[in-house]
Amino acid sequence: MRTAQTLASDEYFAAVTAASYQDDPYSCLSALREAGAVHRSSSGIWLVTRYEDAARLLKDPRLSNDTVTAAEQTAAVVRGSARSSGYRLPQPVTTLDPPEHKRVRTLLGQAMGADLTARLRPRIDAVIGELVDRIRAGDSEGDLVADFALPLPLTITGELLGVPPEDLSKVRAWGEALARNGDPEFLVSAADRAHGAAAEEEFATYFASLTLQRRRSGGTDMIAALSTAKPHPVAGRMSFAERVVNGMFLFINGYHNTVSLISLTVLALLRFPDQLAALRADPGLAAAAVSEAMRYDSPIQSIARVTVADYAVGGRTVPAGQQVMSLIGAAHRDPRAFASPDRLDIKRKGALPALSFGSGAHYCMGAALARLQAQAAVSAIVLSFPELELAGEPEWHPTIALRGLRRLPVQYRQSSASTAGATT
Repeated sequence: MRTAQTLASDEYFAAVTAASYQDDPYSCLSALREAGAVHRSSSGIWLVTRYEDAARLLKDPRLSNDTVTAAEQTAAVVRGSARSSGYRLPQPVTTLDPPEHKRVRTLLGQAMGADLTARLRPRIDAVIGELVDRIRAGDSEGDLVADFALPLPLTITGELLGVPPEDLSKVRAWGEALARNGDPEFLVSAADRAHGAAAEEEFATYFASLTLQRRRSGGTDMIAALSTAKPHPVAGRMSFAERVVNGMFLFINGYHNTVSLISLTVLALLRFPDQLAALRADPGLAAAAVSEAMRYDSPIQSIARVTVADYAVGGRTVPAGQQVMSLIGAAHRDPRAFASPDRLDIKRKGALPALSFGSGAHYCMGAALARLQAQAAVSAIVLSFPELELAGEPEWHPTIALRGLRRLPVQYRQSSASTAGATT
């Protein structure tokens, strides 16, 4: 028998395939949230819609992150120089449970270094300066994603991991294909699954070669650091295959979600001119603006976990072995947690933390770097281009779990005709 909650969740999954969903997912998410705190779809996925439940679920150690094995292990074989060893890609750090999660995260953190953001800040500022100069020297209209939001984190992530600049374009293409496969499997077409599998294999081959190269030649990047580090007294060392898969993971997550965070923050500010004016009047609000924009329109729309035992949430009991999806977009607009949740307010007082970077032991390792890039980028954009405005409708990536813009058409400055008209 189909319950009202099942009907509501099935209607949600039907709605997300419509083109109009990308333009406004929040009407649908709000309706689902107000229909109930927890829903089970006929596909077997449980949906958690309210902030309090989602926040508790994300940091609860009684749930597993191993959604890969829960669905099916589909890792590609690392080819090329690793073929004779028969390596298969293990799971990346985000899908591991203790004690393996702590071991791999410790080693990644060691390679990153405690002073990562301080070390990278001068380079971030330099890249931003180059991008602003390039925009000023170009046309008055452009695409903020291609002109600014994409090249900044792509450059920084590439340098952090030791990916040569000439390879960034093809590596980014593989990342885009894999991001599309991050949605629930039944929402991904057979063609996209095949494309994603091919991209994963090519990406793995590339990173296997890069990892071997960094082990031989050394360097200051993370891949070199992981490859040449002495064994940790407790965590030991990563295997070759672990270095490959986590290099891939760090690259995709290091740039992809930061692109979205920058562009979605700018879009939100342009849609709320009073908030844009407030930021220009007080640039010290940049950190608050990024945090509030992340709540208002999150780059991460859902995070999945798996129950390892019967689990009570939102007045219902989810049986063991079930996938539970926290709908971050719905939780961030929950009026039980946020006053006037459909409004951007960069001076919001006492706001609960956004859940986009996760929570608890699995809180995103790169969150501080993503925030730093977004804050510096947004400040530079709104202060360097005081006449910035939308120049067309945004174009969205067709993904559900990850929300991001393909294009954000903007006018950086008024044309000479407009300026003349304004002064007469």
